[in-house]
Amino acid sequence: MKHLLTIIILMSLLKTSGFAQKEMLMTQYQDNQFALNPAFAGSRETLSMLAAFRQQYSNIPGAPQAQFFALHAPLRNPRIGVGLTFYNETFNIARNTGFTAAYAHRIPLSQHQRLAFSLSGGLYNAEAGWNELQLTDPDDEAFGEREVHLQAALGFGAAWYGKQFFAGFSVPDFFYQAPFQNDDASFEPFKTTWLLTAGYQHLLNASWSLQPATLVRLRQNQNVLADLSLSTWYNNRFKGGLTWRTNQELIVTAGWRFTRQWMLTYSYDVPLGDFKKTSNGSHEISLQFDWGQQIPTENPRFF
Repeated sequence: MKHLLTIIILMSLLKTSGFAQKEMLMTQYQDNQFALNPAFAGSRETLSMLAAFRQQYSNIPGAPQAQFFALHAPLRNPRIGVGLTFYNETFNIARNTGFTAAYAHRIPLSQHQRLAFSLSGGLYNAEAGWNELQLTDPDDEAFGEREVHLQAALGFGAAWYGKQFFAGFSVPDFFYQAPFQNDDASFEPFKTTWLLTAGYQHLLNASWSLQPATLVRLRQNQNVLADLSLSTWYNNRFKGGLTWRTNQELIVTAGWRFTRQWMLTYSYDVPLGDFKKTSNGSHEISLQFDWGQQIPTENPRFF
């Protein structure tokens, strides 16, 4: 039964983010849009770094884990932003490891607003050790052979943002590889994932603000997956939020900006659908560092 559950979860994971499609979609995207969209490179107007760890389906043996690191900054030419991302995803018998580099061209629309377009490229290595999977008991033969793929990645992003809002569209990778296939990835942008994001910070008074945000994931022949989020900030230091994910998950988030440069955020995903009785939920923690605040305002940029 344990191995059957493992296979079911693996097949579900591969449909949305696993071995064949190499996506790193962390929950905490509201405060560092560059994690999802390369067009936001340099959007915080300083060198910004983010390290994140995610443990999915925490009580299931061999459940997915993900580590993510990103840094981005504007150059001396304010119209240019650059960034790097590194990621590692593991799930029982599967692993994706890779990096991407991004270049963003930023067009100033006003003193604080930018319209940006970006290209990103990199490499990733995807492995699936089917030979390590036992279907019934340790004496059974392996399910298959180990698969290893080294592939190139090419992505695109567009973004419009200011001090209190953001909107973006991105394609993390134009190359597509069908699940459970040994063929090399092919350039098929209409089969891969498209991401739409938007958010706004509404100032209630000198101490409190509200931050609604959304993330929509589109892929051919799959249901639309959307996050609807509402966060509140107190004194620009403490954050609390709720997210409803249309795959029947409720996400609770808490954040603490303990200095002007460092911020710690924790999220807990509560399953409400099929995995409610089998999973204790998912955990995600991130640490963000902004090298300096170069923005002419008392408060740091949110987006």
